[in-house]
Amino acid sequence: MKAPTTPAEQPIKAQSSPTSLVWIMVYLALSAWALRWLWGPNLTPGIDTGGHLTRLDAAWNLFQSGHLDGWFDQVSLGYQMHRLYGPGFAFIVATTKAVSFGLLSIPGAYKAVGALSTLAIPFTGMALCRSLGLKPNAAWLGGALMLAVSSPFSSGLEGAFLMGLMPQQVAAPLVLGAWALTIAARPRPVMLGITVALLTVTHPYSLVIYVFFGIFLLGAAALRSLRIHWFELIKAALVALTLSAWWWIPAISGSDLRGPLTGWSNPAFLEHLKLAASGERGIFDPVAALTVLSIGGVAVVAVIKRRLALAVLALLPFVLMAALHLVVYLSIAHLPEAMLFPNRGLTFAAYLAMPAVAVALATFRTLGLASGVLATALAVATFVPPPVSLYEPTNALVTMAAELTEVVPPGYRFAFAQVPMSAEGVAAPSRYLGWRSSVADLTIFGSEWAPGSEISGLVYEKLSRGNLDDWLDSLGQYRVSHVISATPEVEALFNGQTQLELLTQHENLALWQLNAETAVQVQEAGAEHFQLQITVGDESEILLPIGYSPGWHLMNTTPANGGEPHSKHRLGRSRNGQLALLPAPNTAPGSMQIVLRWQLPKVHLVGWLTTLLGTTVLTMLWARPSQVIARQTRRWRYQLHRDE
Repeated sequence: MKAPTTPAEQPIKAQSSPTSLVWIMVYLALSAWALRWLWGPNLTPGIDTGGHLTRLDAAWNLFQSGHLDGWFDQVSLGYQMHRLYGPGFAFIVATTKAVSFGLLSIPGAYKAVGALSTLAIPFTGMALCRSLGLKPNAAWLGGALMLAVSSPFSSGLEGAFLMGLMPQQVAAPLVLGAWALTIAARPRPVMLGITVALLTVTHPYSLVIYVFFGIFLLGAAALRSLRIHWFELIKAALVALTLSAWWWIPAISGSDLRGPLTGWSNPAFLEHLKLAASGERGIFDPVAALTVLSIGGVAVVAVIKRRLALAVLALLPFVLMAALHLVVYLSIAHLPEAMLFPNRGLTFAAYLAMPAVAVALATFRTLGLASGVLATALAVATFVPPPVSLYEPTNALVTMAAELTEVVPPGYRFAFAQVPMSAEGVAAPSRYLGWRSSVADLTIFGSEWAPGSEISGLVYEKLSRGNLDDWLDSLGQYRVSHVISATPEVEALFNGQTQLELLTQHENLALWQLNAETAVQVQEAGAEHFQLQITVGDESEILLPIGYSPGWHLMNTTPANGGEPHSKHRLGRSRNGQLALLPAPNTAPGSMQIVLRWQLPKVHLVGWLTTLLGTTVLTMLWARPSQVIARQTRRWRYQLHRDE
C-alpha cells in the first residue's frame, strides 16, 4: 500500500528547529541527578530483590559450568531453574557482570541492568513514536514521557524498585523496540526476530502483551494507510521461534509443572481507567493530568477535522485495556493466567498513550525547546525513591544470615515464622536471608513456577496456639531444620515448645532449632543429588521433601540392614507437586537408603537441536553464496563506474 500523502492522513507536525539530541543530553543529565538514590553500595530496593539475587547466583554458577538449566533448590521445594521462566534476565545480568571485568558483583550488575533498562525506555519509545509517524522532536517527547508510566504491578519505577518486578522492567524496552520494528516503514526481520527471541526467554508474560497489543498496532497502522510488510513479519517470527526454541520447547513440554498462581486482583475496566487518570496507578502525576488533557484535545481535533490518524492515536490505549479486560472475562474459567494481564498490561497501554500526548505538545510551536525540556523534566521527576526503605539490612539480620550458614546442615532449609514483610531494613527479610546465607528458604518466590501447592498456605499461615503443633510437624516434612522468629508474639508462642530449641537471639530476631522426627532424613546433599534415609510403612507412596521434576532419577535403593538393593521401587508425582517414592509391592516395613540424581531432561536436547538446525537453515536461506557474490559484484561495478 502507498504511504499517505494527503494532509488529512498525516499527524500534526512538530517543530523542527530544536533537535532531539539536545533533549537527550538534558535527559541524561537530569537522570544522573534524579537517580542518585540508587547509586552506592546498598542493594537495590524491592520486595523480590532477595529472590532474584538468589536465582542469579545459581544461574551464574550454572553458566560458568556450561549449563543453561539446572535444579534450583534454594526456594520453596526447588524446581528446574529456567524451564518455565526463561534465563534471558539472568543472561543479561551475567553479561553485564562479565563485561565489567570484575568491577561489578551480581548485586551491582542487577542494579545496573535495572537502571539501564529504565533509562532505555525513552529511546525505544522514541523509535515506536517514529514508526507511528511522528516527527523526530515529537517522537522524543513521547519517548521521554514514557518514563512517567509506572505501576506497582507492572513495569516502571514502582514495579522495578518497589515490588522488585525487574524482569518485566527489562522486558519493557524490548517490547517497545519490538513494536517499533513491527510497524516500521523499513522492515528489519532479523533484528525484530532477535528482539522477540530475547523477549521470549526474558519475560513470557510481556511476550503475550507484545503479541496481543501488536495485533492492534498493525490494525492501527493499516487504518492510517501505513504499509505493513507481512512477509517480513513472517520471516521475523521464524527467526524468533528458531532462536528461542531451545527454551520454549522444554517450557511447553513442562507446562504441567506449574504451581499455584500468584497475582493481584484486577480493578474493573472503568476503575482501572479512573486510577490511571488520577495518577494513582499507571501514570505518575502530573503527567497523568497532562495525558488526560492531551488525549481529550487530540480526540476533539480528530473529530472536528476528521483526522483518522489522530483518532487512532487517541483511542488506541483505551481499546487495548478494554480488550484485556474482555479476555479475562471470557477466558478466566479456562485460563487462570489471564487474570495477570490487565495489571501487567496497564503500563504498556499507558506507553501507547504517550504518542498522542506528544502530538498535542508539539502543536505549541512558540514554546520551542521549552516544551521538550519541560516534558523531559516532568518525566525524570518521577525518579524518586519508592515508598519503602532502601535495602539496608540491620546488623541483626546480617548476623543471622552468617549463623544460618553455619548451623543449617547440607540439604536442609530454614523457615521464617511470619509473612515476609518486616522492619529489618529490607522488604522481605526471609528472601534476603536465603540469598545472603546461601541456605535454602521455604518462602514462596514465583510460586506459579514452583511445584508444591500446599506450601503457600504453610508459609503465610498466621500462627496461634491452635495451629502451632501442626505447623511445626509440616515444617519437618519439608526438610526445615531451623526456624526464625521476628516478633515478640511469635517468640512467646515458641517458648516452651519441646520441638524447638532456642540457639541465638539478636535484637528481635531469634534462631530456633527444630527437633522433629520425620520419615525422611537427609544423609547427603549436593547441587543435583540427594541420599535419603526413609522409614517405610504400609504407605502406597512416600512424599519426598523435593519438588517434582522429570529430571529426577532413582539411582539406588538399599535396605538399612545391608540387604540387596531393590530395583522395583519407582518415582512418581504427588497431587501437590512433590516428588514421591512408590515402594514396590510387598515391601517390608523398615528403613532404606535411596540415592536420587537429577539430569537434564532429554526434551532440552530436542530444543537445542531445533535451534541449531533452524538457525543453520535460515542462515543458508538469507546468505546464499550466489546472493553474496551478486551483491559484491554490484558493489564492484558501482565502484568502477564512479572511478571512471
